[in-house]
Amino acid sequence: MPFRIVVGERFRKLAERCDQYIPFTDYANSHEQLEHNQDVLYIPGQGLDEQRRELVISRMPNQQVREYLDKGSRKLSCREAHKHNAANILVTELEVLSKGHFRTYLNLHNDNELLLDHFSGAHIPGMVVLEATRQISIAAWSAYEGKDADDVAMVINDIHCEYKKFAFPFCLPIDVRLSKLSEEEYELTVEFLQNDEVVALTYGTFKALSKEKIEKLESILLKKITNARKRYFLETFAESA
Repeated sequence: MPFRIVVGERFRKLAERCDQYIPFTDYANSHEQLEHNQDVLYIPGQGLDEQRRELVISRMPNQQVREYLDKGSRKLSCREAHKHNAANILVTELEVLSKGHFRTYLNLHNDNELLLDHFSGAHIPGMVVLEATRQISIAAWSAYEGKDADDVAMVINDIHCEYKKFAFPFCLPIDVRLSKLSEEEYELTVEFLQNDEVVALTYGTFKALSKEKIEKLESILLKKITNARKRYFLETFAESA
């Protein structure tokens, strides 16, 4: 059966180049015609908010397809992703496959901060992959340790990214593996998939520390580094005077 992917307005340029994509406003404005066209399957892509995604799914005639697409709809909460704005949450709740092995999905809101600038309107920006990795790391830690993510802060040691192909705005399953290196340090490997191919690979290490410990460390470094800057300015101006 032919299908079209319903995307957010920020992907309108892609819809103009490929007729298998349709912006949500065009989809909604022609709803009466679409409703009678049972020969085309409309599926939700990237760039939709929760309500619009659910609307597209709810119109599907096939319950099995609706249940499959629902997997990519239940996003992490702001608390779980360490974000203040729900539009900036990039991934869904993690499904535990085994100890340290998880599955999640990219779910990109039309008003996400990473789509506001430096964005072609076609493929998904590379910075989305990096921020998704950061959000996944703390959620994976929470699932791995069975602890509340709201009680900790994550300190990134390193994140490496290999961009293998352009990622386009439809379903993006994400395979996640987490292992523990020490009491506070963890290693993460994340594969972003489209059509069962890896389009991006990220990996790195991070520490999960209590917020109290992070605040103390920040305070110590803040004073140390600021005083060093102060000395530099005083010495520089003293020499020039």
